[in-house]
Amino acid sequence: MALQIREDAEAAPADRRVLRLAPRAREITIGRAPAAVEVRIVPIAYIPRTRERYSKYKPYRWVVNHEAPWTPLGKPIRECRVALVSSGGFYVAGQPPFVDADPTFRLVPMDTRSEDLRIFHHGYRDDDPDRDPNCVFPIERLRDLAATGEIGGVAEAAVSFLMSYSPRLDMERATRIATELRRMAVDAALCVPV
Repeated sequence: MALQIREDAEAAPADRRVLRLAPRAREITIGRAPAAVEVRIVPIAYIPRTRERYSKYKPYRWVVNHEAPWTPLGKPIRECRVALVSSGGFYVAGQPPFVDADPTFRLVPMDTRSEDLRIFHHGYRDDDPDRDPNCVFPIERLRDLAATGEIGGVAEAAVSFLMSYSPRLDMERATRIATELRRMAVDAALCVPV
C-alpha cells in the first residue's frame, strides 16, 4: 500500500496540519475549511513496478502453483528444531552486503543482536525493519518461541537472501540452502518472503 496525500494549495500556512496515521487507517480528512488534507491509502501496483524496474532483462516467468506440496510434521512442533528463512536481505555487520540481483545467501547466527543486523533490499522501504528487524526477519520472536517451549529449538543460523529474478539462479541457491538446513538438522522452517 502507498500513501497518497492531497492538500488544498490555497490554504494559509496556519491552517495546515501535521498528520499522523493510525495503523490500518484507510482514509482520513483533517483540517478546517477551507484548508483540508485528504489522505487515501492506495494499493501499489507491484507487478507493473517490478516489470518496469527489470525492463532491460528478459521478462520474469512468474510461478503459477495450482496446488501446494504439503509434508506434515513427523513430530509435535514443541519438539522441532526450526530455522528462519527470509528473502528480506538481512546480513550481519562484518559480512559482505548483498548487491542487486545477488544469487548468494547469508547465514545469520541465531544469537545475533538486532543492532548488529544490516539490510540491503531493493524491493521495500527499510525504515520499519531498521527500527524493528522482527517485522521482516523475526529472529528474536523465534528465539522467544524456543525459550518458552513453544518450539523445540532454533537452528544455529537463520538464512537470508534476495530474490535474483533468475529461476535458474534461485533454484541453484535453493539447493545450497537446503543443504545448509539439513546440516543444521532442522525439522521445520519459518519462511518469511518479502
